[in-house]
Amino acid sequence: MSPLVDLVVSSQVERPVEIAGLTSCNDSARCPGGQACQPDLTCQ
Repeated sequence: MSPLVDLVVSSQVERPVEIAGLTSCNDSARCPGGQACQPDLTCQ
């Protein structure tokens, strides 16, 4: 009897998504002037 072999191949790709009128942020430094980073990680 031949041995069984499991082969798993995976890939992860991150790509930025641009939505008109939406600016994502981690802190207010990434927001346009006068806006602040909100808890939902958007600038307002």
